Amino acid sequence: MLPALLVLLIPLLELVWGGDFYLCPLTAKQVSNEELSKYLQPVWDGQQELTTIDYEYADAKSKNIADGFEREIIHEIEIDGQEISWSERQLIVRSFAIQKTAEKHLRERIQKTVDALEQLKVPRRGKKKLTSHLEWLEICEAILNKYKTSGLFQVDIQTKKVKKVQQRYRDRPARIVEEVSFDLSFKIDESAVKAQIQMLGWRVYVTNKHQTEFSLKQAVRAYRDEYLMERGFARLKNFPLSLTPMYLQREDHITGLIRLLSIGLRVLNLLEFQVRHNLEKEKEKLAGLYVGNPKRETARQGRRNNSGCI
Repeated sequence: MLPALLVLLIPLLELVWGGDFYLCPLTAKQVSNEELSKYLQPVWDGQQELTTIDYEYADAKSKNIADGFEREIIHEIEIDGQEISWSERQLIVRSFAIQKTAEKHLRERIQKTVDALEQLKVPRRGKKKLTSHLEWLEICEAILNKYKTSGLFQVDIQTKKVKKVQQRYRDRPARIVEEVSFDLSFKIDESAVKAQIQMLGWRVYVTNKHQTEFSLKQAVRAYRDEYLMERGFARLKNFPLSLTPMYLQREDHITGLIRLLSIGLRVLNLLEFQVRHNLEKEKEKLAGLYVGNPKRETARQGRRNNSGCI
């Protein structure tokens, strides 16, 4: 099986051969958390300056959307005895929106873990009694795995053994018995939580476009606006224009249909833009656009949601 990075490089190589440019994110398989932490270590040490990415036309609250830096690497691939190399920029970018949301979810999972561990210490009727150190350990690990907080808690299970005299009862003589009990204690590993928070919101993007032609800010903005283009193609292929499936056989008919629907797509986007512009100008909202919720109103129909992008 080819390495994940090599699988990515093969299609990128075709773009480079064709004289084209690319901008795409790398997955967690292509850049592991260990590699990403190495990239970010200079940031944490205060040695790497970050560039703030903003939308100049946005209001003050949403103007700054991300920050990041870049590093340059050289790819060298040998194909059929021929060595091919090209320069690539790695853009290490942190989305403020994604970081904020991810940290909120992390804090919620930590609190749920605390609540679940506290419940283990509360005896209840009908509740299974844990009678061994292994059982306690397994159920604590199950809770940490359930809420994805493994490594964020320090859990200690103490075994207590107490010898007691059991009184004589009828024909049974008095004897000494050993009672075993367990004490569970835990605390949040704040250093581990801080380390995980530092990693939130970061992602690596790559491009072969030169910095003088395509700055870090321009690259982030271009990737965020990609949705606008993809949404148009989705409309063209599916509802409401429904280019696919195509039942035509003649090429001139196919070409004509694509051109006609492309014009329709442009008209649709123009109408949507004009309606949205007028709604914002008049400070009005439009209802009846959401299936199953006819009373829901919006002034942003068709506008992308930036919270899940760079």
